[in-house]
Amino acid sequence: MSQNTRAFVAPLIASRKTLRDIGVEVRLFTSAAAWMADCDVLLVTSKYYGSRWARDSMGILIELAEYASRAGTLVYCDIHDSSGLVRTEVLPHVQMYLKSYLLVDRKKYAQLHYGGRLYTDYYYRNAGVQDREPTFSDPISDPAELEKLQVSWNMGLANYGRLGSRIAALHARLPIASLLRMQPCLHQPQARRAMDLTCRFGKEYDRETVAHQRWWVHEKLRQWAPSGAVSRGKYFREMRQAKVVPSPFGWGEFALRDYEAFVCGAALFKPDMSHLETYPDYYRDGETMVAHRWDLRDFDEKLQHLLSD
Repeated sequence: MSQNTRAFVAPLIASRKTLRDIGVEVRLFTSAAAWMADCDVLLVTSKYYGSRWARDSMGILIELAEYASRAGTLVYCDIHDSSGLVRTEVLPHVQMYLKSYLLVDRKKYAQLHYGGRLYTDYYYRNAGVQDREPTFSDPISDPAELEKLQVSWNMGLANYGRLGSRIAALHARLPIASLLRMQPCLHQPQARRAMDLTCRFGKEYDRETVAHQRWWVHEKLRQWAPSGAVSRGKYFREMRQAKVVPSPFGWGEFALRDYEAFVCGAALFKPDMSHLETYPDYYRDGETMVAHRWDLRDFDEKLQHLLSD
């Protein structure tokens, strides 16, 4: 089970008793069976189908149509880390399409985006960045289908401590709800910190529009700190000692590093996130993070301000 999936089901498992008290029973399945759709609400996560979309998309749609005919309400839960990449072929078969990160302006889903994301389209149009194999979003032209897009809870409701994913993975063998609890703060924000910043993030992507921002930020930070891979232990030691954690976009706007920075008490420094809606609302500029422009025009100024404050 991926960390995305664990983070999505964690609140359901943690709240199972509370839900039962108000008459809602929650059951989890890791393999499909038609009879499981005999329920009031059936949630199907995007991670369940995974790579099967590439080889059997028609089979998946037939399966979803069968679920829709049996379940009271069929909900597709897109738990990827991007506000883009909506599987529009799913929309006719479901009553609701939940997404962890959704564009504030829903009308933008009716537009064509180079690279499938708002920010990849931005770098294509404004910086001339092109992918070797261009892809585009699939616009949603039907207003009724557009209304099915709703925000779900995001991946922040999970354990993002050093051993968080391993502890959560134990739940599969030892079904104790406390194994899925959120990680309390590992290091207080007001603690003295020996490092200005840590910038351990990958830059190699097979899509130029996705990699562009990371390479750009990396060049900005080269003088400040190394960016090579390190052990997970050293990664967290650095984050607990760092004042600032830059976190550029990757495949999506969200990165695990965002929540790791929160539990380590560091200041999250990230591209502007005001274009998206998510819950809980972790990305409030000047309160929970500091945002910089996508064109990095204010990057140096804001970083210097963070380090001097």
